[in-house]
Amino acid sequence: MVGTGKKREKKKSLMEILRSDVSLATVKDLFTYEIPLPYSGAMVEKARAAIQDEKLSEEELHQLVAEFERQSDLISRVLTDRGVIKEEDLSRIAEEKEKSGLPFLQVLVSLKIVSPDQMSDLAQDLRRAIEAEEAGTRLEDCLIRKNLVKEEALRKAKELARTERISLEQALLRADAVSFEQLGKVMADEFGIKPISVEKEKIDRSVVNLVPDNIMKDFQLVPVRREGKKLVLAMANPLDVKALDKVRMVTGLDPIPRFAHPDAVEKAHKHFILEITTGGRTGSTGASTKQLEELVSSESTVKLVNNIIEGAVNSRATDIHLEPQEDNLRVRYRVDGMLYDLMRIPGDQAPATVSRIKVLAHMDITERRRPQDGHVTVKTGRREINLRASTLPTHLGEKIVLRVIQDSSIVRGLPQLGLSHDEITLIKEMIARPHGMFLVTGPMGSGKTTTLYAALGEVNTPNRNIVTIEDPIE
Repeated sequence: MVGTGKKREKKKSLMEILRSDVSLATVKDLFTYEIPLPYSGAMVEKARAAIQDEKLSEEELHQLVAEFERQSDLISRVLTDRGVIKEEDLSRIAEEKEKSGLPFLQVLVSLKIVSPDQMSDLAQDLRRAIEAEEAGTRLEDCLIRKNLVKEEALRKAKELARTERISLEQALLRADAVSFEQLGKVMADEFGIKPISVEKEKIDRSVVNLVPDNIMKDFQLVPVRREGKKLVLAMANPLDVKALDKVRMVTGLDPIPRFAHPDAVEKAHKHFILEITTGGRTGSTGASTKQLEELVSSESTVKLVNNIIEGAVNSRATDIHLEPQEDNLRVRYRVDGMLYDLMRIPGDQAPATVSRIKVLAHMDITERRRPQDGHVTVKTGRREINLRASTLPTHLGEKIVLRVIQDSSIVRGLPQLGLSHDEITLIKEMIARPHGMFLVTGPMGSGKTTTLYAALGEVNTPNRNIVTIEDPIE
């Protein structure tokens, strides 16, 4: 029986955190959530003591402890299946947890097992795995239930998937544990995902060009046709929701997954994806200026940069960040104040990508040791997109930030700012004065530029000469 004493403030459950809208608060909740480690006796005892404080019955106590252990085992399985942690890491993590008192995910970061920028992807993986477990819709469960794969064969396939960093579908096919036809039938019956024969599809290159080469390679997919606002994808792993999210973000279209044989997808990649090499890593200058000038105008580089910019527009991003890493160039979008990983450009393609953006922004591609500012105007369909570009040299290479300024998003009049009648009257009175200063301040994305555009529109008459002093120029 539950006591009648003062109730504690109820904490959010893990699923409540994972199912909430992505925000800084969500990331904080996830980061500080106490995820229990499996086989950690001390953690189980702590949970048991906390439960007993609520004066639960013996039966309720056993049920909750069993649920506690089941969830911790599931989380461990998700992390090990995805190669985030290894079995031998568990004891080290448990020791660090007991010693530091930090929550589980903070321990992963402090031990450098997980980087902070992987948190959002990790949250999505945990959410999908828990929901699939509760609904009984995991692929391995379906295969076992239909007697298509034995437990031992499945275990070996999962180990192969971990070591080779491939999907479970690819591992099952590579190990001959199940045929493509059998796997395709399971996909269709259990998940509503039909198989597709890439060889029989007449794929238009213009459709392929909608998705960056790196996303196609990283997620083993290829666009096969467009149907209005939908984009049909042949995928080696059609259950990869992360891949669908990336395609949706970049194209602005609704992706429709179809299950394709990995070999067929790889063959399509060899036909459609243009490889570029510069003979150097991200931060190197192995390619000569002449080579870079040739590479920046190559079809693959032009397509990649165009896809990155169009993807930012489609996803309503305010900024595009291209950040050099040890062996790649990380591309991130800022959407509603949050940064999201888009892709990782291999190190040998990074110099051409950076140089292409510098050429568009009328910067000096031979100057890599000092910051530069520039401006890019790109037409996508009927829209004209303006980008403010800035570079910053680092020891790994040049970092580039592109600020997206869409003319369509600029409010043309004060009445459209959402201010009250009295506030608009006051502003009009202030900007009509022949001298003085009118300050507009606020954080990024708060509407400073929009407000200034609207104010300039009010005073812009044929009998006035207006000059704006901007650094950088927007």
